Amino acid sequence: MTYTTRQIENAKKAYNQMLVLRTVESYEPEFIGWAAAEQKCEYHNRIVSEIKAGNKELEKEWKLFFLNQEVKADQKDNESNEKKQANLAASSDILAPIKAAKKITAFSQWLNTTGNPFRSQHFSKKYTQEAVNAFFITLKQTKMEKKIKKIKIENTRDFVGKEIKVFKKDFEIYKHELSSEPYYSISLKNSHGGNNVWGGDSAWEDCYDKNLAQAIFNEWDGTLYHTGDRYGYSINP
Repeated sequence: MTYTTRQIENAKKAYNQMLVLRTVESYEPEFIGWAAAEQKCEYHNRIVSEIKAGNKELEKEWKLFFLNQEVKADQKDNESNEKKQANLAASSDILAPIKAAKKITAFSQWLNTTGNPFRSQHFSKKYTQEAVNAFFITLKQTKMEKKIKKIKIENTRDFVGKEIKVFKKDFEIYKHELSSEPYYSISLKNSHGGNNVWGGDSAWEDCYDKNLAQAIFNEWDGTLYHTGDRYGYSINP
């Protein structure tokens, strides 16, 4: 049989790594038991010792063993690649919308995400309609999030419309201490309470109870309603 250069190099490397005397501990006796580890260690070291002592037949046997292992690994890889190509061809119709949207790379990256229930399809290339549908849903949500992200960093009073969605993490309960009795508002962070969406301003509903402000904030889902050009957006519709 003719072997490739890579197969020969890999087999030689594996053979040289094998040709080292080992200890019982290297066979993890804590998992397989001391007796089993000791038996494996003695078997291995006997082979290594005989080869180093000049046993050419045994040397040839083990060199051939590692060469055959490389051949088997390549055969397995070839069979796997052929299967993947067949799966890919069979999935051409399913992937058509992805290709039309020029999202093949994005689809592949999305599939190969930890926790993705369709992740195995990234490796098998056997795609399903369910995966494609889920990807487009995710794509749509991502686009929406990008629009929301644009809104969240702007002054909410500058937008005109009926309803917007913002990220709660960009808002805080702000304590106003300009008067003798502090009052509270839900305001955009770093706006020093000047860009509030609830409480804190006599034009809105004053709130002197921090616990109430916290309760309102906890229940708020991030939706803001447009209340007019003068006062902009509020938690309350």
